Amino acid sequence: MNSYDKDRQSQLSTHKSPAQCSERETYHPILEKRLSHFFQQQTEQIHFTPELRSQILRKIHAPGFPQSRWLTTCSLALAASLILCALFTFRPVPISAPSSVVYQVGPVEAVSPELHNGGKLISLDPTEHHLLYQAAHQPGVMYTTDLADPIAHNTLVMHDAITAAWAPNGSALVATVATDTTALPLLAMIPTGQYMSPLKPEALAATWAPSQTQPITYMLQQAGKIQLWRTNPDGQQTQMQAFWPLSLTPRLLLWSPDGTQLAIVVSAAGSVSPTTLTQPCLEIYLLQMHNLHLQKLVQAGDFSIGALAWSPNSQSLTYEKISATKQTTLQTLNIHTKHIEFEVPIKATLQGWSWSPDGRALIYSDGGILRIYEAQTAHITLPKLTGIQDTPFWLKDGRILFLQIIGSSSQLAYLTPDH
Repeated sequence: MNSYDKDRQSQLSTHKSPAQCSERETYHPILEKRLSHFFQQQTEQIHFTPELRSQILRKIHAPGFPQSRWLTTCSLALAASLILCALFTFRPVPISAPSSVVYQVGPVEAVSPELHNGGKLISLDPTEHHLLYQAAHQPGVMYTTDLADPIAHNTLVMHDAITAAWAPNGSALVATVATDTTALPLLAMIPTGQYMSPLKPEALAATWAPSQTQPITYMLQQAGKIQLWRTNPDGQQTQMQAFWPLSLTPRLLLWSPDGTQLAIVVSAAGSVSPTTLTQPCLEIYLLQMHNLHLQKLVQAGDFSIGALAWSPNSQSLTYEKISATKQTTLQTLNIHTKHIEFEVPIKATLQGWSWSPDGRALIYSDGGILRIYEAQTAHITLPKLTGIQDTPFWLKDGRILFLQIIGSSSQLAYLTPDH
């Protein structure tokens, strides 16, 4: 005998004949309760919106809900219909495994003599229209070139550059440049295709913020404190946003793609001098912009820090870790847990890397050979290439741009995906 039969037998034994109507009145709440419980369990297994589920359950359990058999049956039938509709409408869609992507050798582009004869790519602007590169054997001498016509649109834009960062729309660069007249570097503004214009503020590191009001972010260290400043493109309106009692030398600033966090790479503690500006970078700090909370992300050790890049989802930071014995590893750190998500040992010399637009893989140049690290299963195959492949950029449309060096000459080359 199941639990329901036991309940009913108990009620029949405790009620006399006048209770026959009471039996029917008792039967309906029990049935309603059991059916309601069943439907509630089923509801929890499907993707109702919270509002829809609450509305259905509120109607079933509402005080004073009519107890007549006809209304009860209709209400429960309506709930059952809604559940069946939801099961067919909102059932989860299975996620298929990513298809394989095979890359083919794409077109090549001739470049200016300055890049052709040993120049080095530095960065690609966010719109993927312009490249910044350094002339061979001339540290701090920078050019920009237009990918639409790399030879015709090639411009000398900077001397004595230390760092440079693109505006989000690719219209300009902001840089820090060394001068003979000041002890500290100065900010400089470089409209795309024009020579730099030094601005008034001194700055140890600078970048272009996603914000449109006072978009230039830069840092100083004075009196044992690091300071965060903002200014506009003409450098006339400056404002200190925050400071911290740390005698560090900020060397590189990098915004997360979502604009909520600022990675700060620093060198040794102590007062700023020409010497500290050339020392290796040792630590990485992370600044949360909504509350200006500064935390140490990477502690100093027996290594130095080279270049770094954010993952596309702003959840991880990849940086170049160079050991005391000059062994290089690409470390990818989860900024929330501070745990290493993965690391890529470099067998020869690291010559640039780039995240895929979907964040599933990294492409990097190890000793002049392009390689793929799949952070998630991506099934990516690269073709066999000739020459040296340097400084790859993974473009938003899936193509891969890199500098191909054959003998003593260089050219821009593309790999195109063949899905």
